[in-house]
Amino acid sequence: NGLGWIAFGTSLSKEGTMGGSEAIIGIPNGTPLKYHLGGKERELVQPMGISSQTLMDAGVTQGVADTSEEIMVTTLVFAKLLEEEGEISISPGSSQTFLWAVGDGNELGYHKSRGSFTLNLSRCGYEDNDNDDVPILIWIAHGIMGTLAWAVAAPLAVVSAWFRTLSDSWF
Repeated sequence: NGLGWIAFGTSLSKEGTMGGSEAIIGIPNGTPLKYHLGGKERELVQPMGISSQTLMDAGVTQGVADTSEEIMVTTLVFAKLLEEEGEISISPGSSQTFLWAVGDGNELGYHKSRGSFTLNLSRCGYEDNDNDDVPILIWIAHGIMGTLAWAVAAPLAVVSAWFRTLSDSWF
């Protein structure tokens, strides 16, 4: 059964602990909200203030994932700014620890499954790749190979296809 609340968040600790972390929690029949995770007790998991609820296109749905097997799933979708004042930033060019959890039912409570992972975001930054560092000999070789492909290989392919139509005994 894949029905229940679902959460995805960011952590300041490399171990991905709940204390001091932040998460987006989707509770079915409700609007996904951003939460401060103060610790493991339910009372320490509190929604952020109204002014911090800046998720875009957020929703949580439940339904059948595959009609042939009738597997029920809960899906959380949202868009979030990478940097917001007073919140844990998701920074390109660094490693970020994310956490996730799923509940056993549609009421927020203890999670039936949880985990964390670290994702290296160092390749997320913008790189200006204007090919200035490519040696001129590489460009010359590229031009020669392109010329041979279109001047020799392409016409040869057309001719061989034409010869194939002339005879039933093609090699």
